[in-house]
Amino acid sequence: MNSCISREEITSNLMRENKVKIKLEQLPDIAFILDSKKHTLLDGNLKEGKNYLKIGITVLDWRFAIKGSNSRDIEHYLSKISNTINDLKHITEQKIKVYIFPQVTVSDLDGDFAVSLELQKKINEESEIVNLDKIQNPKELIYLYSKMDIFIGSRMHSAIFSLVGNVPTIALAYQPKTLGTFNLVGLEEFVLDIRTFQKKDLQNKIIELIKSKSKIDLS
Repeated sequence: MNSCISREEITSNLMRENKVKIKLEQLPDIAFILDSKKHTLLDGNLKEGKNYLKIGITVLDWRFAIKGSNSRDIEHYLSKISNTINDLKHITEQKIKVYIFPQVTVSDLDGDFAVSLELQKKINEESEIVNLDKIQNPKELIYLYSKMDIFIGSRMHSAIFSLVGNVPTIALAYQPKTLGTFNLVGLEEFVLDIRTFQKKDLQNKIIELIKSKSKIDLS
């Protein structure tokens, strides 16, 4: 291998610090240049109008990425998200509908469906798990995520797709690449560490986005 492409500065700096002796180029994640492609999956299921706050969420079992983590860590992570959602009724007059997207479903071990189901059980507000098995193209995910009012993404590419869809997005980062990616577009303040964030941290970010009258524009 003669060269390597890094998607963001944190990874680039790590490679420099470790004196990796190959040519290093840094280019933004290719997902940022994708267009959206219409898909009818949510047709008839979307809560329309200003009376509803549509929140899209991706979650994952991040134990594979963080040494020493256990099932209690995942339980705590899901509880912090669900408790935040459940308390929004005290903050906004809007009705809340939560759409949980299991973005990765390759296997029971690595997939997001089981952890998505656990989150749904904890949410008191109206919610549904959106089965993405019929999605054939990431452009269709951008379209679906663009229908949300706010997006909370634990999968990095779900966060990118929602940003490309012009949706205010909060990323829960289980690896430094997410922070590095949000740094590129000046949105690092909307990245929380998936292990250490507190309910109040997530709640404050959601309140900030709710109060914002305009969507985040990457153009």
